[in-house]
Amino acid sequence: MTGLGPAELVALFGEPDFRRRDPPAELWQYRSADCVLDVFLYGEDGSYRVVRSATRDRHVLPPLVASCSAAFDRRARQSRL
Repeated sequence: MTGLGPAELVALFGEPDFRRRDPPAELWQYRSADCVLDVFLYGEDGSYRVVRSATRDRHVLPPLVASCSAAFDRRARQSRL
């Protein structure tokens, strides 16, 4: 996912469930029933790119990274790309 721009993210996962702008960065968040995908984009000259992403459990329990990653992989495979 590193290096993708906003249009490519939307094509993969759809519109984010949450978006926070803190220039020069943006946090996009995609949520499923159990997991959260955090995507960190940084921009220069108005062009944003993904520099980091992480999945985590939405609950207090320790993250189930493998199953969270798998959930968003399925979502990406069902995307419009």
